[in-house]
Amino acid sequence: GLHLLLKIPSLSEESLVKKAADAGVGVYPLSGYYSHDPEETHTVVAGYGGLKEEELKKATELLAAAWK
Repeated sequence: GLHLLLKIPSLSEESLVKKAADAGVGVYPLSGYYSHDPEETHTVVAGYGGLKEEELKKATELLAAAWK
């Protein structure tokens, strides 16, 4: 699939995931892809392969507002 890694240094992974979910957007912590416990990455994984252009634009706007 098609994925983006989104890093927001001012927010923890947990906070990024929660704020995105509260806005109706699903993202996943990058640390879930590690085989060991990593240091805090402040990074989430977002898949976009199945989204239409309008849906991707809306999701981007929702994330920007949620992570402000």
